[in-house]
Amino acid sequence: MRISFLSNWIKRLRIWYYKRLDSLDVYDLSQPLGKRGEQYAARYLQTKGYEIVRKNWKNGQYELDIVAQDGDVLVFVEVKTRSDDDINPPERNVNGEKQRRIVKAAESFIKMYMNLLGLKEYRFDVVGIVWRHGEKRPEIVRHWEDCIDPQDYTSSPRRKSSRRSDDPFTVRF
Repeated sequence: MRISFLSNWIKRLRIWYYKRLDSLDVYDLSQPLGKRGEQYAARYLQTKGYEIVRKNWKNGQYELDIVAQDGDVLVFVEVKTRSDDDINPPERNVNGEKQRRIVKAAESFIKMYMNLLGLKEYRFDVVGIVWRHGEKRPEIVRHWEDCIDPQDYTSSPRRKSSRRSDDPFTVRF
């Protein structure tokens, strides 16, 4: 019981710390839009209590933007950043081919690291960010949890059956 109290306290302290950092942080506008979006998405996930395991993990031709841990679930996060969403929201660009590549990259990551992390379940999230030109912060952040079904692309039995919903968590700034 004492350990659970301590871990909850540490989690709350971490969330408070990252929220304070976020309000003080100024993003370098000379960086490419996608890079800034990935940095912001990682910070956003940390404020939600996720622990970032890896960023920009690559294995051959496959890449994962963010690998995080949400409790006892490993989360593979694809980040899409655009300067506007007038025609298409950014997360709509995660089409079937991109989803297949994400699942293949995740399979590779799982083979290498899943036992080391001691986790048995995983899921796929997408974060869509709208960051207007010249702005210091993104205008919209949408977080879609468990929105890619890997069974469409593989026969993996360990997928986390979860709280899938049709509505993302949307934050407007």
